[in-house]
Amino acid sequence: MRCPLPLILLLVLAAGGASSVSCAEGPAPAAADVFTARIAPILESQCLRCHGEARQKGHLKLNSRDAMLAGGSSGPAIIVGDPEHSLLITAVRYQDRDLQMPPDDRLTEEQIADLVRWIAAGAPWAQPESSP
Repeated sequence: MRCPLPLILLLVLAAGGASSVSCAEGPAPAAADVFTARIAPILESQCLRCHGEARQKGHLKLNSRDAMLAGGSSGPAIIVGDPEHSLLITAVRYQDRDLQMPPDDRLTEEQIADLVRWIAAGAPWAQPESSP
């Protein structure tokens, strides 16, 4: 008995599709690892002196995800999944004359790209959120 060509093609495509999905996902670094390695150092060295627990310029704290979502005088610092409309990205890109952070030393393009990817990925935070 001969197998019809469409059935063979369907089986080949199904097998190829399944393997391509598993390959596309591949081993991804844990979100907590990305935050710890790339995002936390930026926040600690460039932001928390003025937007941390002890001091909150513009009523803005950047020391927790909840604080970023709550925002400060200008509104939420981040919009999860939408870096292009997040004030944090507007500020570090110096896109708004009145909102340029950090004020002394601009972030590198790589640091800005890391923040953009982090917000686009849902802004995962490595530490458990504190209760309000």
